[in-house]
Amino acid sequence: MLKRLLILSFLLLQIQNSFGTHIRGGYISARRISAAYNEYEFILTIFRDIGSGTRNFENDLYPDKNSTDKITAPNLPTIIVIPEKKTEIWQYKFRYTYRSPGVYTAYHYQVNRNLSVLNMENSGNTTFYVETKVIIDPFLDPDQTPVITKAAVDFAAIGSVYRYNPAVYDPDGDSISYKLVPSRQFLQGQEISAEVTNYKDPALRSEGLDTSNTVPAWLTLNEKTGDLIWNSPRVVGEFNTAIKIIQWRKLRANRPKRDSLGFVLLDIQIIVRDSRNNRPILKLPRDTCVVAGNLIKGRIFATDPDPSDQVNISMYGELDTILPLSKRAKFYFKPNLSKPYFGDFEWFTNCSHVRKMPYFAVFQAEDVPVFPPPLVDVRSWRITIVGPAPKLKNVSPDGNGKLRLVWQKYICSNAIKIFIYRKIDSSDIRLDTCQPGMPAGNGFVKIAEVSGSDTTFLDDNLGKGLKRGPNYCYRIVAIFPEPAGGESLVSNELCSPLGLTIPLMVNVDVVKTGVSDGQILVRWTRPFNIDTNAYKPPFEVQILRATGNEVAVLAKSTTNLEDTILTDSGLDTKNKIYTYQLKFVFGTLQNLKDSAEKASSVRLELSPGFQKITLKWSAATPWTNDGYDHYIYRNVNGQFVVIDSAAGFGGSYQYTDAGTYENMPLKDSVEYCYFVSTKGTYSNPLIATPIINRSQISCANPYDTIKPCPPTTFRLDTVDCQKCKSAPDCRNCSFINQSEFSRTLIWQQISKLECGSDIGHYNIYYSEHIDEPLRLIGTVRDTTFVHSSLTTLAGCYAITSVDRSGNESAISNRSCVDNCIVFDLPNTIIPNRDGFNEAFTPSCVSKAFFKDVHFTVYNRWGKLIFEDAVPPEINWSGLNESNTTRVVPGIYFYLAKIKAKRLRKEDEEMTFKGWLFIK
Repeated sequence: MLKRLLILSFLLLQIQNSFGTHIRGGYISARRISAAYNEYEFILTIFRDIGSGTRNFENDLYPDKNSTDKITAPNLPTIIVIPEKKTEIWQYKFRYTYRSPGVYTAYHYQVNRNLSVLNMENSGNTTFYVETKVIIDPFLDPDQTPVITKAAVDFAAIGSVYRYNPAVYDPDGDSISYKLVPSRQFLQGQEISAEVTNYKDPALRSEGLDTSNTVPAWLTLNEKTGDLIWNSPRVVGEFNTAIKIIQWRKLRANRPKRDSLGFVLLDIQIIVRDSRNNRPILKLPRDTCVVAGNLIKGRIFATDPDPSDQVNISMYGELDTILPLSKRAKFYFKPNLSKPYFGDFEWFTNCSHVRKMPYFAVFQAEDVPVFPPPLVDVRSWRITIVGPAPKLKNVSPDGNGKLRLVWQKYICSNAIKIFIYRKIDSSDIRLDTCQPGMPAGNGFVKIAEVSGSDTTFLDDNLGKGLKRGPNYCYRIVAIFPEPAGGESLVSNELCSPLGLTIPLMVNVDVVKTGVSDGQILVRWTRPFNIDTNAYKPPFEVQILRATGNEVAVLAKSTTNLEDTILTDSGLDTKNKIYTYQLKFVFGTLQNLKDSAEKASSVRLELSPGFQKITLKWSAATPWTNDGYDHYIYRNVNGQFVVIDSAAGFGGSYQYTDAGTYENMPLKDSVEYCYFVSTKGTYSNPLIATPIINRSQISCANPYDTIKPCPPTTFRLDTVDCQKCKSAPDCRNCSFINQSEFSRTLIWQQISKLECGSDIGHYNIYYSEHIDEPLRLIGTVRDTTFVHSSLTTLAGCYAITSVDRSGNESAISNRSCVDNCIVFDLPNTIIPNRDGFNEAFTPSCVSKAFFKDVHFTVYNRWGKLIFEDAVPPEINWSGLNESNTTRVVPGIYFYLAKIKAKRLRKEDEEMTFKGWLFIK
């Protein structure tokens, strides 16, 4: 009997190995077919070994890893035979409705994989497993996973480079990336998926060298194109690996990166044969970018090293499946005996094809060999479709401080937005079809976006009005809807200035650097196009000067319109930035006609480094300094000379002096002094160009490590708590009714004779409680700081000095102040409804500092009468705890426990108690 049982077990094992092992590869795709009901259609595609003899027509799909649900295909599978690969393709369709939005991973497993897969252990007894992840979000349009158009089984030959591409596309236009991962199995009993046992990279399992015979064989996957290359197989057999195909979509407008939307796990099998056949070679056109509306044509060539072999060329992927047919690309190939073999590609593009990501036309050349099996070469042609450039028609003044843009109605009706860009001065932008949108680094800034159907825009600088003088230049770009996205080429450029009806600032030039004897040359234009009928003389130009938090003062006034220059003296140009503004007044009553935009002096800052000094400079001006060469001057042997030039965009500029001038490295022991000369323009033919302005002179040593001194003393504006508490009616408590506060810190400038000659700025530190670490809350150049938007006056402050090399001093004296907690309670209330002394409420209370109040009332015998959490005003009108009955007149005792904002956390809980007479 034992012998018979052993024989029976052996036979059953052979039957299982013969008929239960058959899966080569496969994947699951998903399509959301009902947004309202979260209904999905799944297609399970299985590649089976014909020789296995297994006929399991029903297969199960599990819609989520976290659910016990299981669905069975309602219909028999669709079967396609690939005879030369001894493979059948079985496709099963399932439908499933998810109960709610969420993230779900649908999966399928089956017993078992086919025998003798070399890069895993015991494949004949290893389950086959694939999965796909979907995200159901009510705010997303119905979604579909990537579509795979290439078979998951392929032949490779010993010693020949193997190429594969799944020819994937996304019907919704989402971006796709690819990742090479190990094949997976399903562990029955544990009910989890895992890598197949002892998985090895096929190239490592096959071993050997690549075709160069110099380095080990390798297997790679291009994460953007999906091209898999194995260079090269060295062992006959079957190998499996998997490709994770990931969807990406931009779900958040303020995020530059896209979000993962799901994935499909594709399991593929590579069958390596020892063959005398050589694979064919494809030759594709270069990757191309085309404006929508144009015809794309290209010829695809293929050659074969074996002269007797014919070659067939096929196209796979998205361009062969686009619906409707009128939008689909065409590929014409007729088998023939001529060499080289070729086919012609043709695609009439239109606006609906525009998208951010390129299209991949995947071509396969497969030979018809004398010595089988047939081999293939697979390559991708990347085609990007961009929107045609919009066309600006006119830019002209339209009201005070406004310019009106008009453009032709955009040719692509599916564009959803028009982005509007502006800059001062014209730019020559060369259109690059592969670089749609506004190219970077040309100074244009996006100022607005409007509907794709709009044809006009009024630029009023967000309500602030445009500056007079500059020649404003505009370009526009059309934007296409997500998830496919995409942009048009940038439009033509049109420019226009506003009318010049008042003088304009053209110079704020530091001619001398000093602490008290600095000088700035200020210059302006004569008034242009002044309407003397509307504005009667006399005319007067007033030049106002301001720095930091100081109030602007009159630096000069003149009625001589030919007088357009001021040398402003006695200034601290070493440490301060000066800003000037011009006011133009008319008539005997000095009526203000208008004010020109402010212009500041150029400020130069130095940042030392190892054998280098970095210069950074900026200036707030109505003209632009972008795109022009600014000259760098350095003191060399007692004289300033030009050592280099630099340009930039955005109003802030930078240059690093690394000792390249005359090849003389910078020395740490030498102090180097610099100034920069900026160049700018209004780009207006009425105003001379270029506009030249210099910065102050600034000096530094490379790697200056000497810390400056901290501010010696500073003071806080505080509240006299004693004075406040002595006035029960709150007369002396100005902060009592405030809910938001501010505090001013003032300190003295450090004497440069000590260690403050190169102070760049001050850091202000603060903590709300005395036992908390200080944190940086602000940086200023001046010696005052306003700490605003406070909900408490309690806190500690300290200040440090920072020199221009970035060295920070020790902290100054730490100064702390507490809140004034005022809580003046009465001892009598008369709740007789006459409107006077009706309720128990403080006569004066600093309620902004109270967190909560717990109020309790007892009678003379200690019985609890009332208890509740109340506002700081309390407003107890003598009701009992149920708030339904007034207590009897007499003496009562109260206890008010409050939590308040205090300097010390242990002081935040306070108790107020006393007696109360109710009449």
